[in-house]
Parts: sequence; C-alpha cells; structure tokens
Amino acid sequence: MEKEKFVIYDYVLYILKKWWLIVGSGLLLTAIFFAYSYVNKETGYIGEAVLYSSDKLPEKYSNQELVGYLYKNVLPEDYEGSLQISLQDENSLKVQLIGNNESTVKKFINKASKNVLSDLEKEHGIIQTIREDRVNYLEALIEEKTQKYNFYMDEMNKVGGTLNTESLLQNLLKEETYITDLKNELLNEKKKLLLNEPPRLLDHFVIESITGVSLKKLLLAFILGVHLGLFSLLFYKYFKDIRVLKTQN
Repeated sequence: MEKEKFVIYDYVLYILKKWWLIVGSGLLLTAIFFAYSYVNKETGYIGEAVLYSSDKLPEKYSNQELVGYLYKNVLPEDYEGSLQISLQDENSLKVQLIGNNESTVKKFINKASKNVLSDLEKEHGIIQTIREDRVNYLEALIEEKTQKYNFYMDEMNKVGGTLNTESLLQNLLKEETYITDLKNELLNEKKKLLLNEPPRLLDHFVIESITGVSLKKLLLAFILGVHLGLFSLLFYKYFKDIRVLKTQN
C-alpha cells in the first residue's frame, strides 16, 4: 500500500513539475485549430426584413414547412430551404435569407419580403372588408331597433293604447339597452377601421456573416490539447520507469 501511495505521489509530482508542457499542448492545439479555421473560414451573408401589420398575424408564419411550401417559387433552387420566417410578436415578423453572394441575397430578400408583404396586404384587405360589412350590418340593425323603439314610445304616448303599459315599458327598456350596446360595438368597429393601418415593411438589410472560428470550438481544442499533453506525459513517465526497472534488474 505504501509503495502504491509513493508511485501515485511520484506521478503527481512529475505532472506538477511538467505543468507547462500540459498547458503548452493545449495552447498549441488551439493555435493549430485557429489557424486551420481561419484559413478555411467561409464568408456568408444574411438578409433580413422586418414587416409590421396592425392586424394579428396568423400562426402559419411560425410553421417553417408551410412557409417553404408557400414561397418555394420565390427563390432559385440553390436557395431552397434557406428562407426563414419567424413571428417577433403578434403584429410583426422577420424574413431571413442566408447565402454566399451578397447581391443575390439582397435581390431575393427583397423579393421574398415583397411577396410576404403582398400576402399580408391581401389578408388585411379581407379583414377590413369583414369589418366594413360588420359596420353596415350594425348600422342597419341599429336603425331597425330604433324604429321598433320609436313604435313602443308612440304606443306609450297614445291614450288608451292597445298594448299593456307595463309591457310597453319593459320593451322600451330592453330595446334601449340593446341599442346602446349596438352603438358601442359600432363605435369600436369604426375605430378599428380607422386605426388599422395596412401592413408595411419596416426595415431590410444584408449583413456579412463569417463562419469557421468560434470561441466554443477554440475552448474544446484547448481542453483536448491539455488532455493529450497529460496522457502523453503519463505514458512517457510510465515507459521511462519500466525501462529504468529493466535496467536495474
């Protein structure tokens, strides 16, 4: 047992004395990996466009498979699958395109964003038409209920009216409440029609993206280098000790 403890202590002491070789191995492998990554780095371009709509955007824009199908004819074949659309919130979305040629990315991010904007405008037009129909319906309904209310009021004012006075009063109150609710709803719908702006493109740009060198990969290279240096020292020490023992025997 004492002998085993001495051997372990001897190995630990040896490693501590040679710590600079272990760290040096990590730094050397990191430097080699950095040089290789830098030489083989790839320059790409990311095109982005941000669109806004006053209407709540449909969830279909968060389905990338559906997005790829809807806009498959917008991009050339070599860019197929590189178009991404993501909802930023319920009123805005981001269109993103990645490629290796700046002018091509710029051209097709503009094309893709215009196609998406066109679809948003169509959807906005449908929603606005529905709102306009709703406004027309409410106005007609208010007119109808107002006429009915006036009829009950006239009956109330008649001396010896044909309908029961208490029943007339209940109908008057009921129609009055209903008309008030309808007018409030009509006001809200008109506000939506007035305030809801058509969809628009807020911004679009193309930025350079360099791939190849990353801090995470450099850290992994350093850790791997340290392990290689450590195991190399252990094997060197082990075979050196065996050789010494054979010489002594």
